[in-house]
Amino acid sequence: EDGTGTPDGEEEDGTGTPDGEEEDGTGTPDGEEEDGTEASGEEGGAASGEEAPDVEEPIINNIYEYTNYSSFTMLSDGTVFAAKNHRIQDSSDPENYVTTNELSICSWDAEGKMLHETSLGELNDRTWISAMMEGTDDALYLIQVENNEDYSESSYYRIRIGKDGTIGERQKLSDETLPLFTNSDQIISKGDGSTFISYRDDNDWAKMYYTIYDVATDTMGDIKDFPSSISYTYDYNVMLPGRTHDLIYTGNGGIYCWDQGDEAGRLMVNYINSDLYIQSVRGLVELDDTSFLCFYQEDWNSGLRAGVFTYVAPEDIQDKKVLVLGGNYVDSALEKRVIEYNRNNAEYRIVLKEYNTYNSYDDYNAGITQLNNDIISGKMPDILVNNSYNGLPVSNYISKGLLADIDKLIAEDEELSQKEFMQNAFDAYRTDGKLYHIVPDFEIYTVIAKESLVGNRESWSMEDMQQVLAGMGEEAKAFSGNTSRNDFMNMVMRYCGNQFVDLSTGKCAFNTDDFISMMEYAKNLPAGEGENSGIYDEGYWQEYWDTYESQYRQNRTLLLEANFWRFDNLAYTINGQIGEEVSYVGFPTNGGNGSYVMSSGTYVLSAKSKNLDEAWNFMRYYLTDEGQENVGYFPTRKDFFVEKSKDALKRPTYEWTDENGETHVEEQEMSIYINGEQVKYDPLNQEQLDKLIAFIESVRNPFYTNEEVMNIINEEIEGFFTGQKPAADVADVIQRRVQNYVDENS
Repeated sequence: EDGTGTPDGEEEDGTGTPDGEEEDGTGTPDGEEEDGTEASGEEGGAASGEEAPDVEEPIINNIYEYTNYSSFTMLSDGTVFAAKNHRIQDSSDPENYVTTNELSICSWDAEGKMLHETSLGELNDRTWISAMMEGTDDALYLIQVENNEDYSESSYYRIRIGKDGTIGERQKLSDETLPLFTNSDQIISKGDGSTFISYRDDNDWAKMYYTIYDVATDTMGDIKDFPSSISYTYDYNVMLPGRTHDLIYTGNGGIYCWDQGDEAGRLMVNYINSDLYIQSVRGLVELDDTSFLCFYQEDWNSGLRAGVFTYVAPEDIQDKKVLVLGGNYVDSALEKRVIEYNRNNAEYRIVLKEYNTYNSYDDYNAGITQLNNDIISGKMPDILVNNSYNGLPVSNYISKGLLADIDKLIAEDEELSQKEFMQNAFDAYRTDGKLYHIVPDFEIYTVIAKESLVGNRESWSMEDMQQVLAGMGEEAKAFSGNTSRNDFMNMVMRYCGNQFVDLSTGKCAFNTDDFISMMEYAKNLPAGEGENSGIYDEGYWQEYWDTYESQYRQNRTLLLEANFWRFDNLAYTINGQIGEEVSYVGFPTNGGNGSYVMSSGTYVLSAKSKNLDEAWNFMRYYLTDEGQENVGYFPTRKDFFVEKSKDALKRPTYEWTDENGETHVEEQEMSIYINGEQVKYDPLNQEQLDKLIAFIESVRNPFYTNEEVMNIINEEIEGFFTGQKPAADVADVIQRRVQNYVDENS
């Protein structure tokens, strides 16, 4: 079961040491340090604190001096060590700048009294401390890295520092233990003189191993595989030894524990399910097998807070009706809404289940597999987040009758049933005429051209495009830049994929004149990387960028790929880059207008949910006034869309306050640089805006993406590009292979 933690005794960071800094170095850690030393905050163990602020001295006679402390490390008896860097820059002689950089090791007792300061001599810029740790002989050890002048070679040494400050002989690490530090990920002192080290494979960075290292003898124990489910997350900002577990760490929205031999970490505290939004954990101590002391920030700008988190088994949580919200990745805004909902709802509770926590280097799709297993076993989440990170097979869920009809929910909603929506955006997400997605916002991807070149039209074919292009001169190109064959075929599928793969019927149509004409056009484009690729030299690209903004006005490029998602920047594209009336021709195809609709993210609801009404009550927010006011792209509510469209008619403004405190708002000029010269342009006029809105409302084609289908096309089309097979034969093979794939995955 996913555990939930309840905070106990939270305190504001109003007392004690500054945020993230401990005066005596004995406090809780702040994760990995700049020098690679890993923090450890368990009592009786070793701790490395955050690098202390520089202590700057005034500049006297052009001599600048400062001191900083770093790599705070606590031994098991409470003795604290730190590296002290004392730097002096003398510029009193302009022709002879002198810089000295002295490194010392300082130690304090548990009461904060300095015991000694031992100089390691002057340190050059090519040498630094990689780690500091306790040895089994009750002494401190430094791991020092030294590079040659051109940094082509690095040498690693260990240096023993006795508790009395004596410095031992510098010894080179053995060939056997060297990879522990050259590829280290976590270096964690265990508190008994030994050190846990995880490190990555030289040849495969996805693989990670761990061992127990004895720095006093420069030896290590058995090398074992470290679970990829842990190393894959990359977001553990604290990893420490536990009291009852080998490791405790933060990652994927919670606190985990791990013991040697476990295939994965075990979630002990889920922040969201504990009604806490935590952006960063700064320190962590395991108090017992179910409780943790945690120092954290709720967001990057807030102060440090502290709380005791105690694991509560799901069966012991206060009895409420539970809604499960699932997805591969859930954005922070939705997480905050879940927390606020749970804090204020006495009857229902939303539990967050992020399926990406199942993913690993061994299986990037484990989350989707687990979701499908949950669905098969009758544990489908009540709400599913569907965005570009999720890759949910929504069409499969629809075909199995698993999703709720959003049209019906809107029609039965007393408030929303009275609102008018942008039906083109809803239509793009319909299946067999039914809407299963909550669509908060949308953007339009299209292709535009000068009306003077292509006429006033909103669709055209490949033949039409090539006729226009032929009349523009030999140097003219269809698209900006050096579009390769694969680039073009990827555009084909983005804009027209739904014409060739009909998700509603499961039928494919690649062996058509339309697709073959696209293949034939692509064959004349640069191949891409390698010989005869058409990749031009540096001089070409310099000239290209110098004249980039003039390419459309001077008819060097016919088509501009346009992304319409807000109104206040459309004048730049239309009146700035194009510079005259445009036609929204779309990508050239016989299947209608080659443009598509895409939302920043949609949501689907389980038709089998026992609490469907409450799931809708939570998710309808995105179609309400407040939700629509805060969307990132065009709003799907017609009233908000129309109101925001007025931005296209306005000039940008600049607000400033004079010396008398009066506020002034001034309009700004709109301009674009064409061949180095500033050219002014105007906002859209009402006629232009009306034409644009009419076009936007006409686009109903959904965005298409499928990596497997694209791989099939790229594999097979190469035979046509190299002249080995005719276009029609290749199209037949693509048709057969994609149809088989669609049949197997429907």
